[in-house]
Amino acid sequence: MARSTADLLFERLRACVIHRIYGYPGDGINAILGALSRADSDPELIQVRHEEMAAFMACAHAKFTGEVGVCPATSEDIPDFPDARYAELIDLKGIRVDNPDEIGTAWEDALAADRPCVLEAITDPAVPPLPPAHHL
Repeated sequence: MARSTADLLFERLRACVIHRIYGYPGDGINAILGALSRADSDPELIQVRHEEMAAFMACAHAKFTGEVGVCPATSEDIPDFPDARYAELIDLKGIRVDNPDEIGTAWEDALAADRPCVLEAITDPAVPPLPPAHHL
């Protein structure tokens, strides 16, 4: 069977030493859940009762472990929330980008941060959230 994008996602998460994700099963992430079962549950899925709770848990995971917190979202609309501002309230580094031209600098700031970081990118969907020189 050919590897899917979701399979590659989990390979990349394991390469980045991420072994736990927080999420809520739904139509939008069924491919991710299928890949998770093929990945022998590495990373481990902590299933919650609501997507927003998964996001809060991923933030708390980052704050208290110093590791990256991961929360895959489904295709539902998630209410607008000031993630970068909230990150600062819980002692994480919060960076919000409204202008696509600033995404490269924002990534540099995030990677140089002295603590876990939340990068909130509000950009045009046609503009990738990675600087052109970076590839996953």
